[in-house]
Amino acid sequence: MIKLESPSLNYRNVLIKCVQGIHEKDLQKRVYDNIENFTTRSETYEELANANKLFQIDGAEKDSFTYHNMTFLYGKLRDSSHSRPYYNYILGTSLFCPYCGVQSSNTLDHYLPKKHYPMYSIDPVNLLPCCSDCNSKKSEHKQLEGKETFHPYFDTLGHERFLFVELVNKDNTLAFRYYVSKPSSLSEEEFIKMKNLFDLLKLGKLYSVLASGELHSQIYQLKELYNIGGAKAVAQCLNDIYVSTLNTGVNSWKTALYEAVKDNTWFCNEGIHQFNYISQTRDETLTNEQDLQIPTSK
Repeated sequence: MIKLESPSLNYRNVLIKCVQGIHEKDLQKRVYDNIENFTTRSETYEELANANKLFQIDGAEKDSFTYHNMTFLYGKLRDSSHSRPYYNYILGTSLFCPYCGVQSSNTLDHYLPKKHYPMYSIDPVNLLPCCSDCNSKKSEHKQLEGKETFHPYFDTLGHERFLFVELVNKDNTLAFRYYVSKPSSLSEEEFIKMKNLFDLLKLGKLYSVLASGELHSQIYQLKELYNIGGAKAVAQCLNDIYVSTLNTGVNSWKTALYEAVKDNTWFCNEGIHQFNYISQTRDETLTNEQDLQIPTSK
């Protein structure tokens, strides 16, 4: 997860550009007439978000705008040559998805989803750069009290470790279980939001797959080092990689992986010889499935 600065955009200008040149003149006029209401709602959004009370926001349609009106305006923000620069600006605020921290940002997520909070469909503080996978998994998650997820613009991650890895035996090979644990620098409220996102997006599973691939790329060298200098040489190599990965952040999946293995005596002695790359997780219950009978019509 990545903390981001809130986009410094003039929401009033965004609204004007979204309706510039549209054929729906009635919608255009209503946007002009209600610009102050839009900006006031945005200010309320920021106040509640800064107070960790965004769950209190009113998601109802306002000023005679419908869900269709607001999704239409978002389409204009994304596709119109007049307003697309604002979309691109927000998208460019983070090269990597602030949710998973792994994949590149290629779309915008509505922190408060359009379905439940249509009036915030084009509010810059509600739009976040992210990857398509995280956007799809987050879907229409409603930000209810206790169910809120980490908001990259308004929530903090602190500077202490919260991402950890446990080495586990899975189907007679080594696997990596990622989990989060509350550091002292985060309040219980902040940690719950971060953990909710971790669970909702199934980041533990994603990181586990990445960790398996990462060690697969290193395992030959580690075995060679073991033959030369034993477990001590393996541990030194892993520690060197760990120090290098700290540049990606103390809570990156890669840093957490090497933190877990570099001082693990069992891994440096035996684990490197037992490790096998896990390349698939398919459900074997469908293997050799019997032919289904075609239902007879009544």
